[in-house]
Amino acid sequence: MTAFRDKVHAEQMAWKSRQLPHVREAGWWQGQRYDHILPRSASAQNLWEGLRDGGVRPIEPWLDENAAQLSPPVPRGPSSTGITGVPVPTHDDGLQ
Repeated sequence: MTAFRDKVHAEQMAWKSRQLPHVREAGWWQGQRYDHILPRSASAQNLWEGLRDGGVRPIEPWLDENAAQLSPPVPRGPSSTGITGVPVPTHDDGLQ
C-alpha cells in the first residue's frame, strides 16, 4: 500500500473501533475480505440513524419500492462469480 492508503485504512479502522466497537468481523468487497469494511450483518449501522429501520425516513421501504438492496447477495458455490466476473470465494458471513 501507499502511504496515503495506509493512512486511510488506519483512519477507517479507528472509526470502526470507536463507533462500532461491538463489530469485530470483517466485511467483503469484490470477493476479498477487508477488516475495515463492515460485515453485511452490520451494514445498516453505517447509515445515518434516520435512514435505518424505525428511523424518521427509513431506507428499507425505498429499497423495496425500487427493487434495490444495500449490498449485492454473496454468490455461493465453487463456480460463483462476482458482478465483475471475478470468481468469488465461498465463505460464510453469517447471513444464510
